[in-house]
Amino acid sequence: MISTNYTEDMVARLEQETFFDLEVATLVGKEIGKSAKSVTAKAKSLGIQYFAKERAAPVGVISKKAYVSAIEAAFDITLVSGVKMTKVDLVRLTDSLGLEVS
Repeated sequence: MISTNYTEDMVARLEQETFFDLEVATLVGKEIGKSAKSVTAKAKSLGIQYFAKERAAPVGVISKKAYVSAIEAAFDITLVSGVKMTKVDLVRLTDSLGLEVS
């Protein structure tokens, strides 16, 4: 016999949502007696779309996303895994290409 953390009613409640973010996961978690982290993991395992909270770069610091966007714009391409490059490599690449990043 397999023990499950989520009852069929809990799973049904999760499936009522079309997407999850931290706010929705927290609210649903309180309803069903689970943490937001647990609800998020279960929603992802059920294939329900989850939107992570966007992290803002500190003021005056240029994000990796900005470097990738500059490269994409310069060459009219999409770099799906560009943000996985290190920031050092992104800075070197944009500098060597003479691209301005803001």
